[in-house]
Amino acid sequence: MFYSAHQKIIPESQISVSVYADEDKRHLIKKEEFSGGIIPMLEQTYAFLSNLLGTKYEREGLIKAPVDYEIPLDAIREALVNAVAHRAYDYEVTIRITLYSDRIKFLNPGTFYAPINPENLKEGLSRYRNPLIADALRKKGYMEKQGIGIMLIITSCVEAGLSEPQFVELEHHVKLVMFRRSASAHSETFHDPNDITSMKRQFSSLGLFSSKDLAQYLSKSVSMAKKLLFDLKRQKIVEMVGKGPATKYR
Repeated sequence: MFYSAHQKIIPESQISVSVYADEDKRHLIKKEEFSGGIIPMLEQTYAFLSNLLGTKYEREGLIKAPVDYEIPLDAIREALVNAVAHRAYDYEVTIRITLYSDRIKFLNPGTFYAPINPENLKEGLSRYRNPLIADALRKKGYMEKQGIGIMLIITSCVEAGLSEPQFVELEHHVKLVMFRRSASAHSETFHDPNDITSMKRQFSSLGLFSSKDLAQYLSKSVSMAKKLLFDLKRQKIVEMVGKGPATKYR
């Protein structure tokens, strides 16, 4: 079950990750599906998210390795493990993770397992919906001791200077939202009216440009350029022209 056979029995035990440049989900940057055994699935998803959330890099030989992250990796790891260990496997849907420019959202099948509820989340109560999976994950070192997972997510984000994560119980799911560091950084950068005037003047000199053009201009990745453009468009610093692959900005 922990390597590959379990998916033949429970085909919906997958993790889907979607990355969007904008709030209304019109611009999908990337989408990946992770499946197979639970442990390989966790490792692959964790590596994928870590790569997306790295913000500062340094070279180790020929390899460029991230040294800073928009969300603490301890929180990401714990959210992933909790999702797999506590999801309702009788719901025929996948675990869905969505990245936006300002946050990451985990949507996990199943509601909180009594006596856990949104009001007592921080009290360290614990009850496993899938005790065999949880026990195996703990023995292999993937789970912390019982009752501290949610607090680890909260404290690691708060200690990193981020807004406190939100846990919301929906009709058939539990939603976890963690906020990215880049969101506050972008809002601070363009909040001052003088900064906005300067930015408008700077971008007007580029004429009509694409997200790829901006990425080259700023020496950033295309995905980072798209996130920045979303913020700039929202603050009316740039205007979008056209749709789809032919989208330009001015």
